[in-house]
Amino acid sequence: MTIPATPGGAGSTPEVEAYLEATAGQRLQRYLDFLRIPSISGIPGHAPDCRRAAGKLADDLRAAGLEHVEVSETGGHPIVYADWLHASGAPTVLLYGHYDVQPVDPVEEWEAAPFEPIVRTGASSPAAPRTTSRTSRSPLPRPRRSWRCAGRSP
Repeated sequence: MTIPATPGGAGSTPEVEAYLEATAGQRLQRYLDFLRIPSISGIPGHAPDCRRAAGKLADDLRAAGLEHVEVSETGGHPIVYADWLHASGAPTVLLYGHYDVQPVDPVEEWEAAPFEPIVRTGASSPAAPRTTSRTSRSPLPRPRRSWRCAGRSP
């Protein structure tokens, strides 16, 4: 079953629609909280923030229903691992992303204060003038919806 990123799309079910509606505020708040973490990997003083972002990502993976969630030290910033190995015979899917961001300079090019997300018509962004490399959260809602609504992976 393929579950669309937006409500009402192909493959959507009443259960998915109800889940999206019931959890919209909570999901947005969790994402905004994640965007507020100044996990600037290139600045040593932000190493604790990188660890906090890794921990938050691990918490979200657990909440999404993934298993064997680990935050592992690497000698640099930690990596986050999780799996869900209950789809025998199905293809393996690997998700890769960064939870760290680029330095904020030049700060004068930002539309708002760094690490204070802007919400416009339901979409959010970190208000950055360029990519912040924080791609790790984008794939989480799809499996979470499927696990919660259908009891299986998408």
